[in-house]
Amino acid sequence: GLIRATEARAAARACGVPQERLVFMDLRFYRTGTIAKAPIHPQDIEDIVALLERLRPGQIYVAGEMSDPHGTHRTCAEAIFEAVRRVQARGQQFETW
Repeated sequence: GLIRATEARAAARACGVPQERLVFMDLRFYRTGTIAKAPIHPQDIEDIVALLERLRPGQIYVAGEMSDPHGTHRTCAEAIFEAVRRVQARGQQFETW
């Protein structure tokens, strides 16, 4: 996790995104201490929903490598997709590709 956060901070800095705008969610399904991740916890979805409702982004970029052998990218993408469906049902719109 520390390596990923360090890499994300460096990438954000290279793109001109201030560090205070970064959010690291540390979702529950990530906290296994092993390569294998736990199933998506319902509160993970609600936490993502709350973040989307607070930030109200026009676009969302997801690391959606769906063939990830450990399922981490797939699990993250599925959690985000479900959260997006929920906020869209409440009227929030996103630009989709």
